Amino acid sequence: MSSLHILSKENDEFSNITKDCSECIAKVQLVGDSETVNSINQFWGEIAIKHLDLIWERQALINLKNHIDELSVKCKEHQEKVAELLKLKMQSPEDQEETDKMLEELNFSPSYIDKLNINKDKFQRRTLAFSKECIDESIRISSLMPDIILSMRAELGLDIDPDEYKTIHEQNSEKAKSTYASFVNKVLEELGTEPAPTPNNEG
Repeated sequence: MSSLHILSKENDEFSNITKDCSECIAKVQLVGDSETVNSINQFWGEIAIKHLDLIWERQALINLKNHIDELSVKCKEHQEKVAELLKLKMQSPEDQEETDKMLEELNFSPSYIDKLNINKDKFQRRTLAFSKECIDESIRISSLMPDIILSMRAELGLDIDPDEYKTIHEQNSEKAKSTYASFVNKVLEELGTEPAPTPNNEG
């Protein structure tokens, strides 16, 4: 779940991972006691629900990225057309009036450069917000892991101090969450003072 913000990966890759995990969990449910099974069901239920939400938000980011790619192509075509007309103007002074008219029409056409820059900025901010949500949700759901581990260790007769284990797990989770939040804030400072939008915010 924490890697859902890597947009270069296909959604199918995450679906395959989910399928593999569900098969492993099914095996544990066959042999685990009621406490272990209940803990795993709660853990897996949280993953399944949030996974669907994040996939939906991830697709919105992919759509925005595709839109940016389309704008990049149009921007390049626009610049090439302007360069072509300027070259024509220099080579054919007798057609200067017609060339100027065509250049004027291009100047009044939609500013693809402005649109491109606006959407690039939006994409950066939404990607940051989404990546932070993925990390935060992974950490939140991982808080259910200690109960599973402790239950399984109890079944296997492996002693461990439950309070100490939960404390260590919680401390490590908070450290990871704080570290990534600091990273996001640092990047946002470089982008500007505007706060990151929520992943489903169109801005």
